[in-house]
Amino acid sequence: MKIQSKKVKERYIVGYKIRTSNEKERDISQAQIPKIVEKFYRDNPLNHLENKLDSSTIYAIYTNYESDKNGEYDYIIGTEVTKISHIPSPLVGITIPAKEYTILTTDRGPLPGNLISAWQYIWEREVSDPQFRRAYTLDFEIYDERAKNPNDVEIDIYIAIK
Repeated sequence: MKIQSKKVKERYIVGYKIRTSNEKERDISQAQIPKIVEKFYRDNPLNHLENKLDSSTIYAIYTNYESDKNGEYDYIIGTEVTKISHIPSPLVGITIPAKEYTILTTDRGPLPGNLISAWQYIWEREVSDPQFRRAYTLDFEIYDERAKNPNDVEIDIYIAIK
């Protein structure tokens, strides 16, 4: 895994939203993230948005944290747009704020294994390493050209730090 810090520009994302928790996501009978991701790719809801930038780059956003890694949060899967306006239901819009993030780039490998390993690494390090003292405001993953083959994926995870 590669780790760096970087200031990112403000971004606008439109997509589907659910409310979940890590506890629910560990139980296959309650897990909602795989279902909303499947729905997103099946329905292709952003196909007709006029202001999308690059629909081949997908964002997975974690925000509105109830507390920490143990609480509920909103999960949004979508793509970047030039502005948030005229969003057809059931889509939602969200702004990724311009700020400094710690970025963890996963090792290449199959989904979801490499992503789960990366998040476990973050959860283990957040207590002892200032580079991972999470703000629990808004974190996101970027799925770009490096994520086209689900058996050989590399993902950037942007973590908001205190």
